[in-house]
Amino acid sequence: MSDKEPDREGSRAQGPGLPEHYYLDESDPDVLVLRRQDGTFVAAFSAQGATREGIVEAAKEDYYAALMSERGGGDDEPDPADSALAREITGDHQFDIETTTLPEVMREGDLYLCMFRGGAGTGDPLERPFESVMEDIEGEYLLERYATSVYGVVAGDEAATEARRAEARAERGRKAVPVREWMKTERQRILARDMIEPVQRMYAESMRLSARWAREFREFWDLPEDFEFDIPTPEVDLAKNLIAENGSAP
Repeated sequence: MSDKEPDREGSRAQGPGLPEHYYLDESDPDVLVLRRQDGTFVAAFSAQGATREGIVEAAKEDYYAALMSERGGGDDEPDPADSALAREITGDHQFDIETTTLPEVMREGDLYLCMFRGGAGTGDPLERPFESVMEDIEGEYLLERYATSVYGVVAGDEAATEARRAEARAERGRKAVPVREWMKTERQRILARDMIEPVQRMYAESMRLSARWAREFREFWDLPEDFEFDIPTPEVDLAKNLIAENGSAP
């Protein structure tokens, strides 16, 4: 085994970093066998080329698969609010809702859970046929609570669904404002930079990459000619350097 090898105790070693219910069978001097506490086989490694990190990763993957099997969910997590990965796996948990990448490069032994569910759709969700939503629920593509909150569907009850959807439409009417009023409010939010940092960066990058886009954005929202988002945009500097090297803008 290379550089960092587990402590040996005869033919059975716990090994630093291994989960509690795993051990290394070292009875064969050429092969390291990862086993569960009951002796069942998990994986085998060359004693000369195996790394501690690789062995620990194999144990973690097996442990997580066992957790999913106990829940009857295979290797997926149907409910992001009830994550076995977040609940059962110890260590540093990082939760990121702003991007589709993690704040650090993934390393050997890390586990990654993507919470994305579904994709973009068209039309008013309150007009989606009751039967279609029920098919998604029964097929385990949609959780019941989201069927109610998004589609206004009460699972298994079409009459209650119509009542829930009527209530949702009425609530929309109570909250609705004329577009002109909404535009005034949004303009004030833009002037105050009242938006999350990633949105500010998106606008700032667009304005700095395209003078035309910046001009049309200011004109549309009736903003001062010198209006900017005071936020760093290192990607813009990189893009401009690439453009300069190529001799022309795309």
